[in-house]
Amino acid sequence: MHQVREIIERSRAGEGVVKWSGGAPFIVALQPDKHVHLNFWGSPFVPTPPLLSPMHTHDYGFTSQVLFGTLYNTRHQVAPTVDGEYMRYAIDDSDWNRLLKFRSTGQRMTILRSSTTEERGTYEMDPRDWHSTRVIAPAISYLNMWDHAPLDYSTLQKVGLPPYENANRYVDPARMADLWVYVDAMCNLAGIR
Repeated sequence: MHQVREIIERSRAGEGVVKWSGGAPFIVALQPDKHVHLNFWGSPFVPTPPLLSPMHTHDYGFTSQVLFGTLYNTRHQVAPTVDGEYMRYAIDDSDWNRLLKFRSTGQRMTILRSSTTEERGTYEMDPRDWHSTRVIAPAISYLNMWDHAPLDYSTLQKVGLPPYENANRYVDPARMADLWVYVDAMCNLAGIR
C-alpha cells in the first residue's frame, strides 16, 4: 500500500493530474504521471449507486490491481454494420487534464458477444479491447499503464440517444478540499493508512 500513499502525496503536492468525472461524481482518478493511475470508485459516505462506464477502448493498455472492492469488466466483441445499434465516437484527450472531446465517426457498430469478469486481483486490459466497467460498491484500483500506442480511442453510444458532449474532468480549485476528504475517507474505508 506504500504505492497508494506515494501517489496520493504526489498528487496532493500538485504533480500530474487529478480528475473528478463531472458526469459521475463517484469516480476520482489521481495521475501523478502517465504511467500510473489510482482510481477511486463509489462513495464512502452514501450508498454507491451502480456505476457503469460506456463501452470504450483505450490508446494504451494497462495492468490493473484491484486494491479494495470488486470491479466487473465486460469485454465486448463488436463489428461495424450498416444498421448497428451503436454509433462509434472517437475520443480526443489531447487536453489530458481538462476535457474529453467526442467526435462522431458516422460508423455504426453491433455487439456480437459479451462476457463479464469479476475482478478482485490483478488483470490486464489490451488497448484494443472494447469494454465497460461496472461498480456496485466502493472500490480502489491501481493501474500501471503500458506505453502509449497509436491505437484508436473510442466509445459507443446507442443510436438515437443524444450525442456525447465534451466531458469535464477538471477539478475546480474551490472543490479540491472536498476531493481530498473523499480520497482520505475512501482510504480509511479500505484500511489504507
